[in-house]
Amino acid sequence: MPLSIRLLLLVTLCAPALSGCLVYTVEDDDDSVANDDDSVANDDDAVDDDDSVDDDDATEPPFPNPSLAYRLQTQERGKWDCLESGDGNFGSFMTLCGPYSGQAWRFEAVPDDPERYVLHSEFQPDKCLDAGDSTGTVFDGAAFMAECSGDANQQWELEPQGEWYRLTSVGRQGDCLDGNVSGGPEVNGNTFSNSCSSSGRQRWRLVDMNLPLPYGLSGHEVVSSTASHPGAWSAHATACPSGKVVVGGGGFWSLGLNLTASQPAGVTNWEFEGQAPTGEEWGVTAVCADLDSLPGYAIYENTGSHLNGGQWIEATCPPGHVVLGGGGRWDGTSISVDNSRPLSASSWGIAGTSETGGEWTAYAICALGAGVPGHEIVTTMGQHPGTGGQWIEAECPPGKLALSGGGYWNKDLIQLDNTVPIGDDGWALAGLSTATAAEWWAVAICAEFEDAR
Repeated sequence: MPLSIRLLLLVTLCAPALSGCLVYTVEDDDDSVANDDDSVANDDDAVDDDDSVDDDDATEPPFPNPSLAYRLQTQERGKWDCLESGDGNFGSFMTLCGPYSGQAWRFEAVPDDPERYVLHSEFQPDKCLDAGDSTGTVFDGAAFMAECSGDANQQWELEPQGEWYRLTSVGRQGDCLDGNVSGGPEVNGNTFSNSCSSSGRQRWRLVDMNLPLPYGLSGHEVVSSTASHPGAWSAHATACPSGKVVVGGGGFWSLGLNLTASQPAGVTNWEFEGQAPTGEEWGVTAVCADLDSLPGYAIYENTGSHLNGGQWIEATCPPGHVVLGGGGRWDGTSISVDNSRPLSASSWGIAGTSETGGEWTAYAICALGAGVPGHEIVTTMGQHPGTGGQWIEAECPPGKLALSGGGYWNKDLIQLDNTVPIGDDGWALAGLSTATAAEWWAVAICAEFEDAR
């Protein structure tokens, strides 16, 4: 009985240089979908340029303490991205926040005007952030680190914008420091000086470098729905609540149903596909998490042709990412699946046999490893006792919750009919067998959630 588990995830905060086979990417304010085989779309916590703040009602932020170093984040890019000084050989830019000296900024008041500041990074304390060349001849006009000279182009004023600041250039009157959009076409995506506006790209937050990084998973939730199969070929899906994305999925199906896909459907749904006589029961379960707690969240796929005999197909996350879950789809008339599980900390594979071949696809749901604390793969191996319906479960360690799961089963001896989360912290397979010594494994991908602390 062909069957596979899988999960599908989707969202992005990916770096533009990363390559892979992206299926879906979700951005907070952009409905962009990428399906280029070697592209990764960017995930911006996008804020529309016309989104304004009522400065009269909002609390003004404190002015910088000269004894502290700060991370600089824009309202547009959100809590994940910080201003990086670079090494002076290219413009400054926004990138994933980390414990890096190039993201630790100090504000030094100008001696003859304490309301103006020069900005140094701890990586280059002897250089100052320059507003950039208005002609675009130096680093295409990007802001950059230059030898401190006292020039007005290296001086900035802090203009409160509600709970944010605008950094206005003294040397380039009417211009403000612009964090750009992720992968934006202007000045190669670097930060630059742009006409001052109410854009979230120009609203900056100063975050004390001594505070912990903003990483932490949240919003773990399991949702399910059950239906009667209408007959012939059909699909059934269940959706995550608003503000959450699917990070894994599975379900159950009647033994008379030929399952041909267990996969994500869009950003928030987990879906089964399969063929069955009218009236067969099936249920779909989605594991969900908060979208804004998953940096670099994206789905990668690998589609190929199954050759005769036993084969694997694998989808891989880009460097620096870990696999949250995965799954696949396959030609149910010619391919019999017996594996759907993580093959490493950064890949997911499905395996099966075929006499005639056919097309199939593996999916890997990925996120930046720095944003998935306590990422761990737990495997339980065992023997189906051959006494009817049985379960095997992989359980996460204390303090961790299950993102997703899968496993292996002897398809010739075990009729699998479940691949589901057990509570919040485990994953199980279930199936029927009358044979002894039928091997199977359950696998859970686990991580620490703020919800579980």
